[in-house]
Amino acid sequence: MMTLTHCRRLDDADPLRPLRAHFHIPPDTIYLDGNSLGLMPLTAPARAAQVVQQEWANGLIRSWNAAGWFDLPQRLGARIAALIGADADEVVAADTTSVNLFKVLSAAIRIAQHAGPKRRVIVSERSNFPTDLYIAQGLCQTHGCSLQLVEADGVLPAGDHAIRWDRLDTRGQRVAPGVYRARLKAGAETRTLDVVLLD
Repeated sequence: MMTLTHCRRLDDADPLRPLRAHFHIPPDTIYLDGNSLGLMPLTAPARAAQVVQQEWANGLIRSWNAAGWFDLPQRLGARIAALIGADADEVVAADTTSVNLFKVLSAAIRIAQHAGPKRRVIVSERSNFPTDLYIAQGLCQTHGCSLQLVEADGVLPAGDHAIRWDRLDTRGQRVAPGVYRARLKAGAETRTLDVVLLD
């Protein structure tokens, strides 16, 4: 049975427990929202002051090189790489999630416009972070695309649904008339249907 005493015992035995001492934790606070904004490291105020008062205020543009700002994305990426099982030169830390999403979707739309101009739909899970969906909506409006929201894991709510096929294969090529297979899955049940495509 899970009790407060049992939880405290697990907490005491946790090898990561000493890391708590590296962060400012407000009194009487249990903070579980670290994915959005983590607890402040105790070294953060001094480091921020150094960047603002020394590197920025006095170093000015020289700090891109002298303070190592220019290669900071690579240096941080190399440190992150060890945590995710990548080589040091395979990871770069750059911008925020939202900015990176904007850049990757913009690039994907440009590639699609060149390789398969009739492919004009961006598909996203409905439960994605709202600002991510706003970015996708804005790009769709700018580039004449549409945003299709689906339930997590491709699950649709109960009811009747219609899916329209644009006659494009996975490479964006228009397919010829013929007989094709459609696979429908609902829960544990999978059904395969023959679909006749007329010219």
